Amino acid sequence: MIVQSDIADKKEAILRSTLELIKDNGFHGTPISMIAKHAGVASGTIYHYFPSKDAIIVELHQRIKTEMVNAMFSKTNSSKSYKQQFFDGWINLCKYFINNPSALFFNEQFTSSPYIKTLSKKDAKGSVSRFNEFFQYGMDKGYLKKNGIFVDRFRGVWLYKSYCKISCNRPVRL
Repeated sequence: MIVQSDIADKKEAILRSTLELIKDNGFHGTPISMIAKHAGVASGTIYHYFPSKDAIIVELHQRIKTEMVNAMFSKTNSSKSYKQQFFDGWINLCKYFINNPSALFFNEQFTSSPYIKTLSKKDAKGSVSRFNEFFQYGMDKGYLKKNGIFVDRFRGVWLYKSYCKISCNRPVRL
């Protein structure tokens, strides 16, 4: 199993290096050669794990979105009131970004770039389904106003960058 561990370590090193380098240099300022050097692997090794830099970026985005949603709901307790779960979720998400500033920067860059169009509708919906269910439950139970400005704006910003841009291919007015 040493080989499998080595493979996982190299792939993880590539993803972590890409995240850090994109934070410092942006998407276009981070070539494969720079990622390889930072990760301590040969450039050709990267292509063994990923067909292109774009594939690395898309996989990294999916991972970060999953981590964000998991962080938001990881320490929420369903026996607490919806209001407390709501605040706990936001505190958890803030803590995630405080502990992972590179993820925040990467996510903002990704959702404002043409890469967002490379995601399928299924990918975009799947990663935020827990988030949407939570907000929908709050609206259905009357904790959040349907079409309330906060919910609309927040969901609009969140979904605009992960779903609406893909399906509509046009901006959503906020």
